[in-house]
Amino acid sequence: QIATNVTRYEFSGPTEATEVLMAVARGLEYLVKNTQKDQGHLRDALVVVRDATDSIACFERLRKESGNQSLGWGRAWLQFRRSDAIDVAAQAAESGAIRSVRELWLRYIRPKCITKVALGSAFVTRCLLRKDHLADDNLLQLAVRCIFLDDVLDTLDSISLARLAAWAKTIVERICLDEHNFERALKFGQRVLTLLRRRLAVATESRWLLMSEHAYTEEHRSDLSELQRLVSRLDRLVELKTRHGLTLGSLDSYDEKASVAALLERVREPSFLEAEIDHHVRPACQAQGISADSVLASYATSIIDYDRAAQVILCGIKDQRQRARATLDLMKRCEPPYPASVLKLVSEYEEICVGQDDNPAHEEILYALRDAVRLTALADVATRAG
Repeated sequence: QIATNVTRYEFSGPTEATEVLMAVARGLEYLVKNTQKDQGHLRDALVVVRDATDSIACFERLRKESGNQSLGWGRAWLQFRRSDAIDVAAQAAESGAIRSVRELWLRYIRPKCITKVALGSAFVTRCLLRKDHLADDNLLQLAVRCIFLDDVLDTLDSISLARLAAWAKTIVERICLDEHNFERALKFGQRVLTLLRRRLAVATESRWLLMSEHAYTEEHRSDLSELQRLVSRLDRLVELKTRHGLTLGSLDSYDEKASVAALLERVREPSFLEAEIDHHVRPACQAQGISADSVLASYATSIIDYDRAAQVILCGIKDQRQRARATLDLMKRCEPPYPASVLKLVSEYEEICVGQDDNPAHEEILYALRDAVRLTALADVATRAG
C-alpha cells in the first residue's frame, strides 16, 4: 500500500520524484534481503516502485516532445500514472510525439497485447485511424517508425488490418496530391503492403481469419486489393519517370495508353520516332502489360499530322493486321500533296495480295486497302502533273 501511494504522490518535479522513489526502492530491497518470511508482497511492491521510477523518463520525454506544459509537473504526473496507456498514446500521436508513442507501446501496451489482442487493434485505431489525422505528416512518420513494426501487426485482428490498408491508401493519395512525391508515396505504399501481406499470409495459414468478427465483409477484403492496385499504378508511374524520363503531373493523369502516347509526343522530329519506339515505347508497354502495336496504331489513327502518323506505322507497328488497319485509316484521311512517308507506305502495299488470308475480316480490310492505295497513287500522279 505504501509503494502504491508513493507512486501516486503529487511531487514537485522529476528530481524529487526520482529521489523519493529510489529511496523507497532501496528500503524494499533491504527488506527483501533481510526478511526470512514470505517475500512475495515485498517483491511486488518493489516492481511497482521501479516501474514508476522508469516511467519518469518516459513522462519527461512525453512532456518535452508534445510541448504540453498546461498542468504543473505534479498534477501532470498523477494524470499520466492514472490514465490508460492507449489514451496517452493517442494524445501523444495528436501532438506528434512520435518517440513517446513508440515507448508507450513497447513499455505498457505491447506486453498486455500478448494475452489480449484487442488492445493492439485499439492502439492502432486510436493513434492512426481517425479521419482528422489523415493530413498530419507526423502520423506518417508514426506509421513508418512505430505502427508497422511486426510486433504491432501481430496483435491486430482482421478488421483492423483492413482499416489499416484503407488508411494507407489515403495517405499514399495525399502524398501524391500534396507533395507530388511519387517515389516517397510508392516507398510507403510498398512498405505497408509487404507487411500486411505477410501478416495475412500467417493469419491464413493458422486459420486466424476464421476467428475474426462476423463484421469482416467483402468490403474489408477489398481494401487490401485497392491498396495493391494503387501501389501498382504508382510503380508504373515512377518507372516511367526513372527509366523513360516522363513525368506526369498527378496520379489522376496517369493512363496506360495515354502515358505511352506521351512518350511519342515529346519527339518533335518524326525521323527520331523509331529510336523512341525501340528504347522507350516498347519497354514501357511491356512493363505495363499492354500491346505496343495497339498503342501505336491508336496513336497513328488519332493524330492529324500525316507524316508523323506514317512514320509511326512504318517504323513501329509490327503486327501485320494492325499495320494494315492503321494504313487504311491514314489513306482515307490523307489528302495530297502527300509526305514522303505516306508514299513509302503506298509503295509497300502496291503489290498487296488478297484472297489468301484465312480471316474474312482481315481480307475485307486488304481489299479496301488495295483500293485506297491505288487511289492515293493516282491522286499523287495527278497532283504532280498539275
